[in-house]
Amino acid sequence: MIHHHSYPSVSTLIIILFLSSLQLIQSNSISNECLDYCSNDGLCIETNNGLQCICLPEWTGHRCDSPRDSSLTKQMYNSQVDMTFVRSNPCDSAPAGYCKNTGICFVEGVAFKCFCPYPYTGEYCEDLSDCFDYCLNNGICKLESNTPKCVCSLPWTGNRCQKLEATTTVATQSTPSTTNIPCTYVPPGYCNSGTCIAVNNQARCQCPPEFL
Repeated sequence: MIHHHSYPSVSTLIIILFLSSLQLIQSNSISNECLDYCSNDGLCIETNNGLQCICLPEWTGHRCDSPRDSSLTKQMYNSQVDMTFVRSNPCDSAPAGYCKNTGICFVEGVAFKCFCPYPYTGEYCEDLSDCFDYCLNNGICKLESNTPKCVCSLPWTGNRCQKLEATTTVATQSTPSTTNIPCTYVPPGYCNSGTCIAVNNQARCQCPPEFL
């Protein structure tokens, strides 16, 4: 059950605090009776009816010694100020399913934010990263100005690491240097519309981009 509490308006609090400060200035000291009279950082003031405590929103009682219901989010003041005090996890008051795809909710300032696991991104982790499955053949994707770029591992090249780079066999003292010799032994049409290249002295087919 939600218990509704009435809170003093902002203007009332300001007037009380102002009068209290005037009283303290006039007396130039706090009376001994007011010292440590209010618990939990409550403000003690002297009135014609005796000592009175102005409590912080989470405390109540004559001397601010009784906690309010801390399991609920409470509306504070009146329509002039819309402030909420949230107990436990601040994200408990976020809409259900605020962060998508196992994203983790956290609070930054007064706003809800989502920490997104790869490959998700976006305000609510609702989008896939532009890098997801972009680079082929174990290429490493990096975003540069929100544009995916691939760092390819040899012998791959191309904007998405989709092309095999033609290599030259390093000559030894006993073996002459070779370039594309293995491709001279493959039958005609071996690579269809692709190009035969030598990779580590073996014939390989380099396909046109539209067939990758």
